[in-house]
Amino acid sequence: MELNLVTSGLILTCAAVLTLASCSSTPTAAPPAGSAAQAPASKVQGIKANGRVAIFDFAVKGGGDSFASLRGDIPESLSEAFIKGGLVVPVERRDLEKALAEQELSLSGLVDDATAARVGRLAGARYALLGSASIIDVQIRLSCRLIDIETGEILYATSVHGETKHIYTVLEELAGEVEDGFKK
Repeated sequence: MELNLVTSGLILTCAAVLTLASCSSTPTAAPPAGSAAQAPASKVQGIKANGRVAIFDFAVKGGGDSFASLRGDIPESLSEAFIKGGLVVPVERRDLEKALAEQELSLSGLVDDATAARVGRLAGARYALLGSASIIDVQIRLSCRLIDIETGEILYATSVHGETKHIYTVLEELAGEVEDGFKK
Protein backbone atom coordinates (compact mmCIF):
# COMPACT_ATOMS: atom_id res chain seq x y z
CA MET A 1 0.00 0.00 0.00
CA GLU A 2 1.43 3.34 -0.97
CA LEU A 3 0.63 6.67 0.61
CA ASN A 4 -0.20 9.44 -1.81
CA LEU A 5 2.25 12.34 -2.17
CA VAL A 6 0.20 14.75 -0.06
CA THR A 7 0.02 12.32 2.86
CA SER A 8 3.72 11.48 2.52
CA GLY A 9 4.61 15.16 2.50
CA LEU A 10 2.47 15.82 5.58
CA ILE A 11 4.07 12.95 7.46
CA LEU A 12 7.58 14.12 6.55
CA THR A 13 6.74 17.69 7.58
CA CYS A 14 5.40 16.49 10.95
CA ALA A 15 8.51 14.35 11.45
CA ALA A 16 10.75 17.33 10.72
CA VAL A 17 8.87 19.53 13.20
CA LEU A 18 9.04 16.83 15.88
CA THR A 19 12.76 16.33 15.24
CA LEU A 20 13.43 20.06 15.56
CA ALA A 21 11.30 20.25 18.71
CA SER A 22 13.24 17.41 20.30
CA CYS A 23 16.51 19.27 19.65
CA SER A 24 15.46 22.19 21.84
CA SER A 25 15.80 20.34 25.14
CA THR A 26 18.30 21.47 27.75
CA PRO A 27 21.58 19.59 27.40
CA THR A 28 22.64 17.35 30.27
CA ALA A 29 26.02 16.02 31.28
CA ALA A 30 27.06 12.72 29.73
CA PRO A 31 26.80 9.68 32.00
CA PRO A 32 29.92 7.87 33.15
CA ALA A 33 31.07 5.20 30.69
CA GLY A 34 29.23 1.91 31.09
CA SER A 35 26.36 3.31 33.12
CA ALA A 36 22.82 3.99 32.04
CA ALA A 37 21.51 7.41 32.95
CA GLN A 38 18.23 9.15 32.44
CA ALA A 39 17.15 12.65 31.61
CA PRO A 40 14.56 14.26 33.85
CA ALA A 41 10.97 13.53 32.91
CA SER A 42 8.64 16.33 32.01
CA LYS A 43 5.78 17.39 34.27
CA VAL A 44 3.04 14.76 34.29
CA GLN A 45 -0.59 15.84 34.19
CA GLY A 46 -3.80 13.99 33.50
CA ILE A 47 -2.38 10.48 33.18
CA LYS A 48 -4.68 7.83 34.63
CA ALA A 49 -3.32 4.55 35.98
CA ASN A 50 -4.38 1.43 34.09
CA GLY A 51 -4.87 3.47 30.93
CA ARG A 52 -4.66 1.48 27.68
CA VAL A 53 -1.58 2.47 25.69
CA ALA A 54 -0.94 1.89 21.98
CA ILE A 55 2.83 1.49 21.65
CA PHE A 56 4.05 2.30 18.15
CA ASP A 57 7.31 1.19 16.54
CA PHE A 58 10.28 3.34 17.50
CA ALA A 59 12.25 5.26 14.91
CA VAL A 60 15.85 4.00 14.89
CA LYS A 61 18.50 6.56 14.04
CA GLY A 62 22.05 5.39 13.44
CA GLY A 63 23.73 2.14 14.35
CA GLY A 64 23.32 0.50 10.94
CA ASP A 65 21.50 -2.68 10.04
CA SER A 66 22.48 -4.46 13.25
CA PHE A 67 20.10 -2.20 15.19
CA ALA A 68 17.20 -2.18 12.71
CA SER A 69 15.27 -4.79 14.70
CA LEU A 70 14.97 -2.33 17.61
CA ARG A 71 12.14 -0.65 15.67
CA GLY A 72 9.74 -3.41 16.77
CA ASP A 73 11.73 -4.96 19.62
CA ILE A 74 11.51 -1.87 21.84
CA PRO A 75 7.68 -1.72 21.80
CA GLU A 76 7.49 -5.46 22.49
CA SER A 77 9.92 -5.17 25.42
CA LEU A 78 8.02 -2.20 26.80
CA SER A 79 4.73 -4.12 26.52
CA GLU A 80 6.22 -7.01 28.48
CA ALA A 81 7.56 -4.68 31.18
CA PHE A 82 4.23 -2.85 31.43
CA ILE A 83 2.31 -6.10 31.80
CA LYS A 84 4.62 -7.11 34.66
CA GLY A 85 4.35 -3.66 36.27
CA GLY A 86 0.55 -3.60 36.16
CA LEU A 87 0.17 0.19 35.88
CA VAL A 88 0.16 0.48 32.11
CA VAL A 89 -2.10 -1.68 29.93
CA PRO A 90 -0.55 -2.10 26.47
CA VAL A 91 -2.88 -2.54 23.50
CA GLU A 92 -2.47 -5.95 21.90
CA ARG A 93 -0.15 -5.69 18.90
CA ARG A 94 -2.73 -7.34 16.60
CA ASP A 95 -5.33 -4.69 17.51
CA LEU A 96 -2.84 -1.97 16.68
CA GLU A 97 -1.90 -3.61 13.37
CA LYS A 98 -5.58 -3.96 12.48
CA ALA A 99 -6.22 -0.27 13.20
CA LEU A 100 -3.14 0.69 11.17
CA ALA A 101 -4.33 -1.46 8.27
CA GLU A 102 -7.70 0.32 8.39
CA GLN A 103 -5.80 3.59 8.01
CA GLU A 104 -3.66 2.07 5.21
CA LEU A 105 -0.46 2.49 7.19
CA SER A 106 2.10 0.02 8.48
CA LEU A 107 3.95 -0.32 11.75
CA SER A 108 7.20 0.10 9.86
CA GLY A 109 6.05 3.46 8.48
CA LEU A 110 6.47 6.87 10.04
CA VAL A 111 3.61 7.67 12.40
CA ASP A 112 3.13 11.25 13.64
CA ASP A 113 1.26 12.38 16.77
CA ALA A 114 -2.05 13.01 14.97
CA THR A 115 -1.96 9.68 13.15
CA ALA A 116 -1.02 7.88 16.36
CA ALA A 117 -3.98 9.46 18.14
CA ARG A 118 -6.39 8.42 15.37
CA VAL A 119 -5.04 4.86 15.15
CA GLY A 120 -4.82 4.52 18.93
CA ARG A 121 -8.48 5.51 19.24
CA LEU A 122 -9.42 2.83 16.68
CA ALA A 123 -7.43 0.26 18.69
CA GLY A 124 -9.26 1.20 21.90
CA ALA A 125 -6.35 3.00 23.56
CA ARG A 126 -6.48 6.00 25.88
CA TYR A 127 -2.85 6.94 25.17
CA ALA A 128 -0.29 6.53 22.38
CA LEU A 129 3.41 6.03 23.04
CA LEU A 130 5.82 7.16 20.30
CA GLY A 131 9.56 7.07 20.52
CA SER A 132 12.98 6.86 18.98
CA ALA A 133 16.33 5.18 19.52
CA SER A 134 19.42 7.20 18.65
CA ILE A 135 22.66 5.27 18.37
CA ILE A 136 26.05 6.93 18.14
CA ASP A 137 29.08 4.68 18.38
CA VAL A 138 28.51 2.61 21.56
CA GLN A 139 25.90 4.95 23.09
CA ILE A 140 22.12 4.67 22.79
CA ARG A 141 19.43 7.14 23.76
CA LEU A 142 15.80 6.01 24.00
CA SER A 143 13.24 8.80 23.97
CA CYS A 144 9.48 8.61 24.12
CA ARG A 145 6.39 10.73 24.53
CA LEU A 146 2.94 9.79 25.78
CA ILE A 147 0.05 11.36 23.87
CA ASP A 148 -3.54 11.75 25.05
CA ILE A 149 -5.68 10.12 22.35
CA GLU A 150 -8.63 12.45 22.92
CA THR A 151 -6.78 15.77 22.80
CA GLY A 152 -3.57 14.93 20.91
CA GLU A 153 -1.69 16.66 23.74
CA ILE A 154 1.72 15.35 24.75
CA LEU A 155 1.27 14.51 28.43
CA TYR A 156 4.67 13.11 29.21
CA ALA A 157 8.11 12.88 27.63
CA THR A 158 11.26 11.24 28.88
CA SER A 159 14.52 9.72 27.73
CA VAL A 160 17.17 7.38 29.06
CA HIS A 161 20.60 6.58 27.73
CA GLY A 162 23.54 4.29 28.22
CA GLU A 163 25.82 1.96 26.34
CA THR A 164 24.43 -0.24 23.58
CA LYS A 165 25.79 -3.33 25.31
CA HIS A 166 23.42 -2.50 28.19
CA ILE A 167 20.35 -2.08 25.95
CA TYR A 168 18.16 -4.26 28.17
CA THR A 169 18.99 -2.20 31.25
CA VAL A 170 18.27 0.99 29.31
CA LEU A 171 14.93 -0.47 28.14
CA GLU A 172 13.98 -1.38 31.72
CA GLU A 173 14.79 2.17 32.81
CA LEU A 174 12.58 3.60 30.06
CA ALA A 175 9.70 1.33 31.08
CA GLY A 176 10.19 2.42 34.70
CA GLU A 177 10.17 6.09 33.73
CA VAL A 178 6.89 5.70 31.83
CA GLU A 179 5.34 3.73 34.69
CA ASP A 180 6.45 6.44 37.12
CA GLY A 181 4.42 8.89 35.02
CA PHE A 182 1.35 6.78 35.73
CA LYS A 183 2.07 6.72 39.49
CA LYS A 184 2.14 10.51 39.89
